[in-house]
Amino acid sequence: MDPETTPLGAGASPVMCNVCGYVLNSYHPADPREPVRYEHPHVAPDDHQPDPVPMLPGAREVCDFCADPDPVWWYYGKEITAIIPALADKRTYSPIWAACRRCAVHVDRRDVKGMSRHLLRVMADTEMVRDNPAMMREMWESIHEVFLASWYKRERIPTA
Repeated sequence: MDPETTPLGAGASPVMCNVCGYVLNSYHPADPREPVRYEHPHVAPDDHQPDPVPMLPGAREVCDFCADPDPVWWYYGKEITAIIPALADKRTYSPIWAACRRCAVHVDRRDVKGMSRHLLRVMADTEMVRDNPAMMREMWESIHEVFLASWYKRERIPTA
């Protein structure tokens, strides 16, 4: 899949990296003439650029909230599109989110503030949090508030 020709818009199929197998995050710029940008979750190896291909069975999933490498639940909610002015991005989030055991507690309780506190602790050493923790907390809370209010079903992720 060529990132330059990937169509912009909601409902895009999830993609994984052809090199390492991690499910990739996709970021849709606010300007629709700009290409969709793909990034690895922060726990993936940084020895290569994302090589997006359609997601296949066996893709390496991580918690969609904190990137823990051992997600245990899929939560079904609604697709979320958020404009992130500070990043000049329009991000479309899938209606299905994977959660690790710790994040599942916050999802089940619909605890937006607890989730934000957890993310700020877990991701404190990442550049994006170090540079602007207040902006990250505000961004996460606005997105998670919508998702946590919308989820209606959870399903255990099958183990190999």
